[in-house]
Amino acid sequence: MCSSRFGIAAFSLLITLSICYNSQARSAWDKEEKARQPTLATADPAWCAAAHTVGNMRFSVANTGTFGGGTSECFVGEELEYSEYPKGSMLQHLFAGAIWVGAVIGTDTLVSTGFGGGFNGSFEMHPDQSPFGDIIYRSIMDPDLPEYEGALSEQDYIAVYTDTFTDVWGIQPDYFRNRPHMPLFVEITQKSYCWSYGYADDFILFDLSIKNIGPYVLKDFYLGLYVDSDVGYMGAPQSMDDVCGFLSTAPSPFGCGYEDTVNIAWTADTDGDPYEGEFIDKPVM
Repeated sequence: MCSSRFGIAAFSLLITLSICYNSQARSAWDKEEKARQPTLATADPAWCAAAHTVGNMRFSVANTGTFGGGTSECFVGEELEYSEYPKGSMLQHLFAGAIWVGAVIGTDTLVSTGFGGGFNGSFEMHPDQSPFGDIIYRSIMDPDLPEYEGALSEQDYIAVYTDTFTDVWGIQPDYFRNRPHMPLFVEITQKSYCWSYGYADDFILFDLSIKNIGPYVLKDFYLGLYVDSDVGYMGAPQSMDDVCGFLSTAPSPFGCGYEDTVNIAWTADTDGDPYEGEFIDKPVM
């Protein structure tokens, strides 16, 4: 499947959907559909990114519905790596990822994206202003520190963001209809967890709670993940030969022909990433 020099890095999602609605919303939306325009004013979101580093992976999360991309870390101000695994190897497995949500409101199908990728590059999820939109850090590593209270892992990050902003940096007109961004009015609480223990240091867990904070019924609600992988050495060409797939089962460590259900998407470099015609064992700087 890929060279042994590139391991498979994984993260998991536990999704809780909390969809609240108004039973009279659909008819009201239909009647006013042609007149609808977003009315939210420009705000000052507390944009922030944080790095998971205690395990065998360096992985960034943000309060914008994006993850894995290189950016400035808001807690210590350092530049973040692009999903490095194993830690210290300079091997990159993810250029950027983002959360997408979609639903039908009245007769309109709407989608909000953490990052729109090749469609229009729109960033449509943003946090509240500080301190309300700040990422919260917690950790079980030191009971004497204030961040110990309520912590579940050695590195918890909690971010809350919504798709309700319509006039801030990053939001572009609708790619297909050339109209302003039309929010679903959802609030996402994102919790991510990381450990250094040998049995848990190769993955990061995400727990998402999605809440309808608007006046409209959200019908046929979907959540998706946008992933732009780019597997290879940081600084070397990477993106032209990646492969991906979906693994339903894997051989059980107990043997005897047993199979474990894993249901995991994967991406890898297809040829070990030769650089200028040669296989290398150090990063290209």
